[in-house]
Parts: sequence; C-alpha cells; structure tokens
Amino acid sequence: MGNLSDNKRKILTLLFGGLSLLMVRTPGKHMKILGDLKEEWAKIEKERIKRDIRELYRSKLISAKPNPDGTLTLVLTDKGKQRL
Repeated sequence: MGNLSDNKRKILTLLFGGLSLLMVRTPGKHMKILGDLKEEWAKIEKERIKRDIRELYRSKLISAKPNPDGTLTLVLTDKGKQRL
C-alpha cells in the first residue's frame, strides 16, 4: 500500500485512540483522549473516509466485526498497529 495518506493515518490513530481509552483509568485522561479524537475526526471528509476505510480493510490494517444491531465495529489489526 506504500505510504499512508493523512486520512488513513488519522483513521488508524482514531482506532488506536479507542484502544487507549480502554487502557487509561483516570477520568481526566479519558476526556483528553476524547477531545483529541473529536478534533481529528472533524478534519476528515466523509466520502474520503469511506474510500480510505475500504482500502485499509483490503490491506488488512483494520478488520470489521458485525454487531447484532447491524452496525460494524472497526478494529485495528496488529499489522495496522505496526504501521502507526
């Protein structure tokens, strides 16, 4: 896949941020991480997101797990963690 575009890097960072939330125990850190994630998410164009997520999935940097309510949960793979 070559070098990651800015949007792809942001998507991987957002997924890693979700993982960080699970590992942090203090509420203050949770709020800081959420604030940072919100800022990054606002910068990404929606149509571009769809295309980049599809490419990340095809290159096995992320995986998708179906939920009972019909939504998908995106998960950063080990290969994706290495690319960050």
